[in-house]
Amino acid sequence: MSRTLPKGAPSAFGDPMATSIRVLIWEDIPADAELMVQELRKAGFILSWERVDTEEHFLTRLALAPDIVLAAYALPQCSGLRALRILRQLRPEIPCILVSEATGEETAVACLQEGAVDYVRKDRLGHLGQAVRRALEQKRLRAVEQEALGAQQRSKDRFRALIEHSADVIVLLDPIGTVRYASPSVTRLLGHLPEQLVERPLFDLIHPEDLKPARSAIVRVLGRGRASVSIEARLRHSDGTWRWCEGVPTNLLATPDVRAILVTFRDVTERREADATRARLAAIVESSGDAIVSTALDGTILTWNAGAERAYGYTASEVTGQPISLLVPPARADEVLNILERVGKGEHLWHFQMTWTRKDGTPRDVSLTLSPLRDATGRVSGISAIARDITTLRRAEELLRLRARQQEVAAYLGRSALAGVDFDVLSAEAVSLAARALGVDHCMVLQVHGPERVVSVQAGARSPEAASSWMISMSEADFEGCMQLYDGPVTIEDVRGNGHIEMPLLTQLGVQSGMSVPIHDAHRTYGIFGAYSVQPRLYTRNDLAFLQAVATVLAACWGRRDAFTVRTDLEEITLPNGAEALPDSGSGASQWRLPPAARPARSAIRPGPVSSQ
Repeated sequence: MSRTLPKGAPSAFGDPMATSIRVLIWEDIPADAELMVQELRKAGFILSWERVDTEEHFLTRLALAPDIVLAAYALPQCSGLRALRILRQLRPEIPCILVSEATGEETAVACLQEGAVDYVRKDRLGHLGQAVRRALEQKRLRAVEQEALGAQQRSKDRFRALIEHSADVIVLLDPIGTVRYASPSVTRLLGHLPEQLVERPLFDLIHPEDLKPARSAIVRVLGRGRASVSIEARLRHSDGTWRWCEGVPTNLLATPDVRAILVTFRDVTERREADATRARLAAIVESSGDAIVSTALDGTILTWNAGAERAYGYTASEVTGQPISLLVPPARADEVLNILERVGKGEHLWHFQMTWTRKDGTPRDVSLTLSPLRDATGRVSGISAIARDITTLRRAEELLRLRARQQEVAAYLGRSALAGVDFDVLSAEAVSLAARALGVDHCMVLQVHGPERVVSVQAGARSPEAASSWMISMSEADFEGCMQLYDGPVTIEDVRGNGHIEMPLLTQLGVQSGMSVPIHDAHRTYGIFGAYSVQPRLYTRNDLAFLQAVATVLAACWGRRDAFTVRTDLEEITLPNGAEALPDSGSGASQWRLPPAARPARSAIRPGPVSSQ
């Protein structure tokens, strides 16, 4: 017989004062089971209970995890002690109270030894409620204790995992420096197994030259209570080599769970080697040809090395006692004052770029490394400056950027020509893009038209909106000068003073220097492509090569346009007498062979002068 606990009713498990419990009763007499239930209800419990009278049935219902088991001591088939043994093996957390007829004290003791939490006589069932409540309270306390122990063990496991997988080595020492514990990471760092170090003095591993400061660090820690210091020392590896380690000993002798000196250390060998390498590099820099200057905090020059003399033309005697602003353009004087103030406060400035001026007035781009100079007390007393001339580097960088822009322009125009862009559109783009890529003021496409001495001009400047085109008439002398540009590349450093060519157009634009190349292919010359500047300028072979590359693209596009025009004109011509039809080539267009007398001359089809080359 059983009673079902209402849905949602709480279990007594975890709450000793709760009145709702699940009870499994092992009793072969139903009336005795009912008496137990009545006593529990009198004690304030709301029951969900079930009676079983066989071991098989008991095992089945035990799987439902009752809050408590009440077992009769004597049953026809088995003893209540059997229920205790089953519980101890399968569900030791479930409390069991034995209920029996009047019996001796020895029987009660035997039941308690087998694991019963209490023993109640059937003629004293009035004590059953109190016994059950006490048993459930003990169960709750055991669960709390187990949870606490589990949490403590999990915490220990986490702490051990952190220690065992930490990159740093953790060592516990007694007050005289003997190792009591070493973490597993010591094997990775020094090659020793942790157990090989236990009960050994840590000082046995320290380099003789570092032994004294290491002992002093431990003494300082011992004298400061819970305190830490930092020290670097060499420790011997198991292979006999030495490893630089940075260690931090902490006094935890007064901490109950530790009672030791905690030392954590890590390998800093690579860092030390890097520091030494940087020091060597610094020495090399200081002995190089770079200018090395020191100044007072107000910028007065104190020292001036030979590298500075060579770089800036001043001797040491000329500049010593002079302000550092002597080397700086007036427009940047305020910037110098700001730099002096920053470094004077202890700031380091690395690779700070600015312009210094040589004695002859030539500006030079420099990269400065500025560091504060400190006296014996650590106070900033001056400034050290290492100046490296980067003028050539700056020019090279600008040249590389210029070459990259030129290559991009040439490639873009080439793709546009292959895509079939119209020549007029392409030439308008070419003059603007080339002007920007070369850094000149004007670019032009010139085409001379026959005996009329008329020149068509497609001009562009650095800004795309400056592109324009027009026609001009020229005098015979100017025309002859312009025709000379058809002969080949021309570079002129001063157009106005050069007798080779004089063009009123260039004079009106204020052009002083320039270069030009003919726009031609294997058959003819179409025009001239020129780049001009209003300042004197030297043009490099790369500049000329870029101009020729653009001219080649323009020639291909120009030739394609003329070929299309010729084809169109020919198709409009009535077929002369004597023309022969050719077989279809597969293109779908009719083809004809004209007799020699009927073929138009090249000059009649493609107007413009032909290159003499």
